[in-house]
Amino acid sequence: MAKHLRPASVVFAVCCALWFASCASQRTLVAFRPGGETFVSNSGDGAIRVWDANGAELQSLVGHTDAIDSLSFSADGEFILSCSRDKTMKIWDARNGQLIQTLSAASASSGVFDPSGERIFAVKNFSEIRMWDKESGEDLGRLSAPSFLIFALAASPTGEQIAAGSFNGSISRWRTSTGFPMLASLEGHRDWIAALAFSPDGRLIASGSADETVKIWDAASGKALKTLRGHRDVVSSVAFSLDGARVLSASHDKTIKVWNVENGREETGLSGHSDVVFSAAFSPDGRRIVSGSKDKTIRIWDASNGQELKSIHVPVD
Repeated sequence: MAKHLRPASVVFAVCCALWFASCASQRTLVAFRPGGETFVSNSGDGAIRVWDANGAELQSLVGHTDAIDSLSFSADGEFILSCSRDKTMKIWDARNGQLIQTLSAASASSGVFDPSGERIFAVKNFSEIRMWDKESGEDLGRLSAPSFLIFALAASPTGEQIAAGSFNGSISRWRTSTGFPMLASLEGHRDWIAALAFSPDGRLIASGSADETVKIWDAASGKALKTLRGHRDVVSSVAFSLDGARVLSASHDKTIKVWNVENGREETGLSGHSDVVFSAAFSPDGRRIVSGSKDKTIRIWDASNGQELKSIHVPVD
């Protein structure tokens, strides 16, 4: 993989970042609560909606004043982190919806909790990863920056690594020890990285790319273990099942696929969305999948056979 971009590629990279940011009000995101029976979604009005596993709306978390770019839970399922175009990140109590903390974070496109629950990592301006103390809100500085625009961020559930996917198709990694030393990058994708996820045991990394593939990596050695082919457009979301045996992928080709991690074969294909699928997640018990699409719907699926169980219209503008 080339280590430097030509001027034309730099322009294209900047255009990609601007396009990514401009799509924020149209991107329907979903995330299941770890160990729980609820999931959350965003909406164009800045609200976070909480749903039960059957798709009944339970609560609306109001506080952001612009579109939400990123939603994630803490590892213990106790907190929700939201990054918004209103130049803030907010931490919410997942049990009662109470707003706990508001952090000033201009241009934070995505954020994740440190599994220890003590820190937050977020991508700012698509170019750097910064850290905040969850309790005090103090900015703790930044990780050594990769050379390319960052479009994806993930933290190992075991707390050992942070990974970031870049425009040039590489995945940068940092060890979460003193000083956050960089590890060898993961090279193999032929286009920009749109999605990253660690397996629940932290041993594997899944990556989704604009090269239309999903790759499975050994998190310790950095070796590419499998390349999963079947999508016909950008792979925008990847997620492991709780047992780590399956990985799902959502794509701009309007489909969702469930793959067997061990043999790399597609187990189930989910079709029904009429536009780009931006986000998808397994329920903690692995029985259901929830997805969010540009077609202004959230859909709930039977993970075993791909049957659509419910479609929910959500405001995205």
